[in-house]
Amino acid sequence: MSERTTAQKRGAIRIYAMARLAMVKSGTMCSCHAMSDIWGYATQFYTGWNNDEESYVEDVSFVLAGVNEWCTGIPDPKRVGASEFTDSGFKSEFRDGSNQVQHFSAGVMAGFQYGWWFGIPHRILRPDTPQDTALNDQSTALGAGLDGIGTSLDEVKDKIDRYICEKSCGVCNGGKGR
Repeated sequence: MSERTTAQKRGAIRIYAMARLAMVKSGTMCSCHAMSDIWGYATQFYTGWNNDEESYVEDVSFVLAGVNEWCTGIPDPKRVGASEFTDSGFKSEFRDGSNQVQHFSAGVMAGFQYGWWFGIPHRILRPDTPQDTALNDQSTALGAGLDGIGTSLDEVKDKIDRYICEKSCGVCNGGKGR
């Protein structure tokens, strides 16, 4: 079996993300757990003898946040859930009424490319709400940890579920959460 191209991987992630977004829009899943599932689903394309953390972060961040490799330029308007994802299911310290899926995913990319300290100049150059600053701290740390030594790809979904999502979100599993 041949290796999938970047376009094929992004296409598969986009299809899965659209299915999760449909669940969010129907009220059967919260945005945070949908995001966690998407990051978890994508690992299958990048794990193996030599994990490809860089392509993983680039592809999932592009699909969910529309950001390119260096987090520059205007976000891709075709990103999944550009206006439909919300802050549902995120822990209260991260909820500000906006699309926290996009924010988190862009933060993972920034942390991967620039390191955990990226949040410091970001706070000066582009101040955020306290909720976004707290989310940036978590997402950039996760991204920085995906260096082949720290966080493994197999841990990403669990870390999002544990540190970012509200376990009892009130939406998933008939309102019981996860």
